[in-house]
This record gives sequence, structure tokens and C-alpha cells, in this order.
Amino acid sequence: MLILRDVLGFSGAEVAEALHTTPDCVYSLLQRANASLGGRLAHRSQRATLRSLGDAQLSVIVDRYVEAWVQNDVKAIVEMLTESAAPAMPATPSRYRDPDAITTAQRADL
Repeated sequence: MLILRDVLGFSGAEVAEALHTTPDCVYSLLQRANASLGGRLAHRSQRATLRSLGDAQLSVIVDRYVEAWVQNDVKAIVEMLTESAAPAMPATPSRYRDPDAITTAQRADL
């Protein structure tokens, strides 16, 4: 429910319909989920960050990343990462928890 609403951006009504429940139930469960997650969440969602960049800036970032990937430029890719970077692939993302570890893994894959 939390992922459908807060990550994927579905409305409460859409989540309720998909899960065969009521919007009131969705909002109640979301409130409980957010409370239990407490301070473990980033202060700003990925979606909010992307929105704040705007389409033009996001396009520049994506183009820069794709070009670095095509050129096998690990250094350029790592320079674009934050200290809290953790890749979603391969299936064991916990192996790589920071830019240095990602650099090592990326170079090994070349």
C-alpha cells in the first residue's frame, strides 16, 4: 500500500480499488505505516527530488549517465553518486553500499 501510494503515486482511491478496500482504510494504514517507519525515511522522496529538478535538468543528468555508461566511464558514473548510493541490481544490492564499493564492482563487470 505504501509503495503504491507514496512511491508509485497512485491516489488513495486507486489504491483502495486495486486492493478491494476503502480509501479510508488506505489512509488509515498509510498513516500507521508512515508512523512506524518514523525517521528511517529520507526527508525528501525520490519523486519530489525528480520533480524539483524539472524536465530539462533531468534530461541533462540522464544523458550524462547514459554517455558515461556507453563509454564505460566508471569514474564519471561514480562522481554522479551520493554517499548513500546503493544499486537496485544485481539482485544482491547490499553488497555495494557506497561509491567506493560500487566503483570496485562496476570495474569488475567491465
